[in-house]
Amino acid sequence: MALLLYLIVATATLFVWHRYVTPLSRGAAILILALPFVFTAPALLTNRAYGGYDILFMVGPWSDYAKDFGFIESHNWSLVDQLLQFVPWQHQVRVAFANGEWPLWNPAMDAGEVLAANMQSAPLNPLNLIAMLLPLPLATAFDAAMVFFLAALFTFALAREFECSEHASLVAATAFTLSSAMAFHVGWPHARSWTTLPFILLAVHRRSYALLTIALTLLIVFGHPETMLHVVVIGVSYGLFELIDDRQRLRTIAIAFAAGITAFLLTAITLLPFIAILGETWEYRARASIALQPQTLAAHDFVKSIGATFIPYFGGASWLTPAEWDFGTARVGSVTLALAIIAVFRFWRRREVRFLLGMLLLTLLACWRVPPMSTLLRHLPLFNVSLNERFGIGAALALSLLAGFGAQWGGGAPAAARRIVMTIGFLLAIATALTWRTRLGYHIDHRLMFAGAIAEAFGLICLWFALRRRGAAAPLSTVMLILVAIVAQRVVEDGNIYPRISKRMFFPSVPLIAKIPRDPMFRVVATGTMLTPNAATMYGLEDVRGYSATTYFPYLQTMSLWCPDATRNWHDVNDLSRPFLNFLGVRHALTPRTMNPPDGWRVVADDRNSRLMENTRAIPRVFVPHTIRFVANDDVEMQEMSAATDFAETVWIDSRKESVAENGDAAIRTRRVGSHYEIDADVRTGARIVITESSWPGWRAYVDDRRVKIERANRAFLAVFVPQGHHHVRVVYLPDAFVIGRAISIATLLALAVAVSFRVRRGASRDEPIAPRA
Repeated sequence: MALLLYLIVATATLFVWHRYVTPLSRGAAILILALPFVFTAPALLTNRAYGGYDILFMVGPWSDYAKDFGFIESHNWSLVDQLLQFVPWQHQVRVAFANGEWPLWNPAMDAGEVLAANMQSAPLNPLNLIAMLLPLPLATAFDAAMVFFLAALFTFALAREFECSEHASLVAATAFTLSSAMAFHVGWPHARSWTTLPFILLAVHRRSYALLTIALTLLIVFGHPETMLHVVVIGVSYGLFELIDDRQRLRTIAIAFAAGITAFLLTAITLLPFIAILGETWEYRARASIALQPQTLAAHDFVKSIGATFIPYFGGASWLTPAEWDFGTARVGSVTLALAIIAVFRFWRRREVRFLLGMLLLTLLACWRVPPMSTLLRHLPLFNVSLNERFGIGAALALSLLAGFGAQWGGGAPAAARRIVMTIGFLLAIATALTWRTRLGYHIDHRLMFAGAIAEAFGLICLWFALRRRGAAAPLSTVMLILVAIVAQRVVEDGNIYPRISKRMFFPSVPLIAKIPRDPMFRVVATGTMLTPNAATMYGLEDVRGYSATTYFPYLQTMSLWCPDATRNWHDVNDLSRPFLNFLGVRHALTPRTMNPPDGWRVVADDRNSRLMENTRAIPRVFVPHTIRFVANDDVEMQEMSAATDFAETVWIDSRKESVAENGDAAIRTRRVGSHYEIDADVRTGARIVITESSWPGWRAYVDDRRVKIERANRAFLAVFVPQGHHHVRVVYLPDAFVIGRAISIATLLALAVAVSFRVRRGASRDEPIAPRA
């Protein structure tokens, strides 16, 4: 199914691209269509998931059944983000759409967190939308194949735009598509976003408003704000470079601004909610704080980053030594590197080559974190909260495009080109020998290092023979020899990063998880590493823990009340007796079988090495406390809550004045779907209803359809005051930023549709024959 969908979507894309953007020969189209199969074929052809989802069997309760599913050891736990973030987010997006909601809220992680506003869930990403036609396991393979395909198509088109031959452009496309940057990060949103960079550069080169608008829109909806910053900066730099010889500068600048503004307006539905919540996240505050601190970088880090760019496995291997592994995001292999150097020597007078060389040097310095580049970026707004080493993906693109220039020649390549290949081979051999012991220190198997060295040597030998071919132009056999050399290097060095997981092993059900009631008023938790956070999402369960790039800062502050001794960044729980877990509505917990239930807990079931417990003191997610403590100081609030033992008795409400008051009496009946709470309340005296959803900005409350104020309870949750009488209370997550952004995006889309329709009609009328005069 994933294979069929990939072939349909990719073929349709090629057809449209060929007709309206860049003509392709049939052979070039077939090669671009086939390139993703270098890495994804085993998953596509056998209906398997593409990613590190076997990691799940490293923790309970799935580890109890590891042998039953044929699991021996995790293939590559560097891919853990796919298991704990990306797939659970996509599952929750699908659930929201199935419930008839826009996917704004994720109730399954961190006692509720933003979904669309984190951008990486990317509900408007066309690839994710198309992938909804597939079961989620197969969608992972389809998405990876499409990311590789777009990287190949856009890079090929840019090389053609730079007047490289079609054969040479295929070399550039192959080099970038199969680079280490793409091979590893294809399962992350930022790889998807980086594929738009060659598309944006092509649009800038053509001064095309339509293409630039489409490219920028794709960049935004692909859903990685950090990469959006990096790609836009490179695109602007190229635009400024192009203006040097542009005789119509004002028109070019106007086109660029118009395209940027149009893309922003089209994607306001995505951008405005993200901008609204950014300052509320712990991650943003933490990165901003780190950026202000003086930093030093050991010489070893420079050596490791630089070495990993050029030498196979210098910084380890992701699937063997993730703790030691250096991303090496600029790594493209010696064949591509040799062709890039040839291009610099042969075509340095070409404007495009000079730009690519400058882009390469600057992105490499950022990737390697070399001062003063690293120092400068740490002091620039936005860059100071970004992981700028990911500029290395831009360096990989620059090297690949330069390789495209180096792969074209007429009348045979000069002897100097072959000498460059021999020199690189000689230097690589020396570097391989000198770093052999260092890489053994990273616990790399010597057989793996030997295979990498053979792949590099084989590729350079193939390239050397290719450069000896004579003729008016590089024949197809010569280009194929170069492509074989690149593919051989990349498969040997990066072909083992991703496992292919059977659907049977993709979040399988086990007895204890099946026994947990799916009650929308209560949550679950687990001790230690059990029930890995966010995995509960895949089973219709909601966890108080989470693993996210957008953690609500006030919620993080409450963690001192329920997981103060956490040792992992997903806030693992080790003490089930803490009263705040009752407040969070934690009714069930998975623990090791050897763990005895604390007071208020009872054993529900045991299965193999795992145990399911029930909390008899869990408070429903919507309740009416007895006493309200109004506080004006966050520190005082946290101090008093840390001493509390019964959160059903007292709730703390943020206020300007300090006081204590009896809460009113009310009987409530609650129905919940997603982020919607429908509450029927019989209130005998005015009362505050507390809802234990994280109080991210964007919650709205209505009493009898009249909007009322939402208060913040227990530092990070919701409270609504309801007056005496019978009332219907509706609480929903619907941020103003989303409502405004949605209106802007729809209005912009309609305006563009009208403009295009008018232009098409106007063009058609011009084509009509003029009737002769009587």
